[in-house]
This record gives sequence, C-alpha cells and structure tokens, in this order.
Amino acid sequence: KKADVEVNMIETAGRKLNILRFYNKGKAEAYNVSFDIVSDKEDNDIILHMDKGLLPYPKLLPFQNFEVPFLNNGYKPYQTILITWDDESGKGRTKEMVIMVD
Repeated sequence: KKADVEVNMIETAGRKLNILRFYNKGKAEAYNVSFDIVSDKEDNDIILHMDKGLLPYPKLLPFQNFEVPFLNNGYKPYQTILITWDDESGKGRTKEMVIMVD
C-alpha cells in the first residue's frame, strides 16, 4: 500500500490569492507531508499564506487534501514543487511536479 501525493493549482475568482491543493490519490495514508518550491529558491516570486506550523502536515488519508493560498509575484508561468511524505512503503518518498501558476 502506497500513498501518492500530488499538487494542483486552483485559480480563485478575481485573481486574488490562488490555491495550491495537495491531495493523496493513493490507497494508503501519507504522513509528515511537506513541500518545497524548488524552482523559486532565488526569485522568491511565490508568497505562501500559511501558518508556519502547518508543515509537515501530520496525516493525509486517501483522497483527502489540504490547501495553501499563495500569491504569484513573478513572471514565470510555472513552478516546480517537490513533495515529500512517509507511508507504509517507506519514509521520505518524493514526487516532483511542474505546475502552472499563472
């Protein structure tokens, strides 16, 4: 049994704060879910609006999600996000995804 955590961008009305939605599409629980925007290390174009204590997210059941509002102050239409989690099959599992943020 493996968890499979992914992210997509939800565009909100009025283009105020959009949302990064992290979800578990796997068949097992994901623990200690965290992420890093690896393509934004130097530019700081993405401003996350979340409590510092949100990560690591303790447990994400299959088909459950959590959301992080963000503001894109940059010119890049996409960002690369590295998601990390633990599940029954191992610790420190990762998935890197490129998503549109514009």
